Amino acid sequence: LGLTERSSGDVAQRAHGTVSLGWADLGALSVGDAEYDGLEVGVMDLTDVEAGQMVTYGILGFDVLSRYDVSLDFPARTVGFHPRAEDLGSCAVCAGEISSPFELVEGTHIQFEVTISEQPIRALLDTGSGRSGMNALAAAAIGVELPETMPGGHAPGLSVGAIHMGEGTLARNVPVGVIDLPAFQALGMSDGPAILLGTGVLAGRRVGISYGLNRISID
Repeated sequence: LGLTERSSGDVAQRAHGTVSLGWADLGALSVGDAEYDGLEVGVMDLTDVEAGQMVTYGILGFDVLSRYDVSLDFPARTVGFHPRAEDLGSCAVCAGEISSPFELVEGTHIQFEVTISEQPIRALLDTGSGRSGMNALAAAAIGVELPETMPGGHAPGLSVGAIHMGEGTLARNVPVGVIDLPAFQALGMSDGPAILLGTGVLAGRRVGISYGLNRISID
């Protein structure tokens, strides 16, 4: 693209740690029929971003997505951008089978509550990862016996019978790693049970994220 990167000394928080971050002026960005001018974008190494057989050249972040209510249709492999709703009656993405309010942690990260084995656990949605992971406190809360020491902060993965959200079941038989992710510490979630939910739990689902109402809905 011929962009000129400005060194900043900034870092971007990822689930497993941080990565050096520079900045560049993009100019115009088009997504479907929508166009954005004057965007400043972060420049970082994306070689470890999970994308199957695809090469990841960029990530659409909160500064673009939060201008809309967003639908993620995993079976159809489509993303929809809808006007931000002011109430449930006007929300195009809020009609899911199960629904829950969310809060934005550190201003940009979607966090909501789920229950596993009747234990409330703070969940962080990560659409950039196909895998899920919970911290040791979450594993202990649902009755998993962990080794006294976890080399490298890891414990053997486990299969979670059911993850519930709102009044319904989000997913069943979910493979989950047990790891105290740096993201939990950075986002103030390390003092209690926490789980990072990757897109694996959303396979076959249609997800609506209303930034206008701070609500997530899933069919």
